[in-house]
Amino acid sequence: MKRSQEPLRRDAKKIFLHAVHAADPQKMISSQVSLQDKVLRIGERKYPLPQYKRIFVAGTGKASAAMAVSLEKILGTRITSGWINVKYGHSQRLRRIRIQEAGHPLPDEKGLEGAKEMVRMLNPLTEDDLVIFLISGGGSALLPL
Repeated sequence: MKRSQEPLRRDAKKIFLHAVHAADPQKMISSQVSLQDKVLRIGERKYPLPQYKRIFVAGTGKASAAMAVSLEKILGTRITSGWINVKYGHSQRLRRIRIQEAGHPLPDEKGLEGAKEMVRMLNPLTEDDLVIFLISGGGSALLPL
């Protein structure tokens, strides 16, 4: 008697969808970053925001725009400025953080331009500034400076 493969397929699909859900960049940021009583928590670290004059966000990678969406929801207008490089077609609608689409897996001129803009944004940093750097897969090709 031949057994049906359907229960195995159903279980494999459930496992796959659970893994995809667990790796969602927006959910990962939301689970690891929070703001309460002017204290920013990132993982186990705490950053009392009154200690910082400005907050900058920089980043690179295919999922960095999705991560930035969640970060903007958490920090909102507290973000002074931001710049991230993402793979073509991976942009998201952001308010405080600028996005440069660039080549991946092969670096291109747009990635270089975005990297230079990021350096310009971060160059005048002082010890009174906080930088949050978002990085995900593809970051090395997308930040070729």
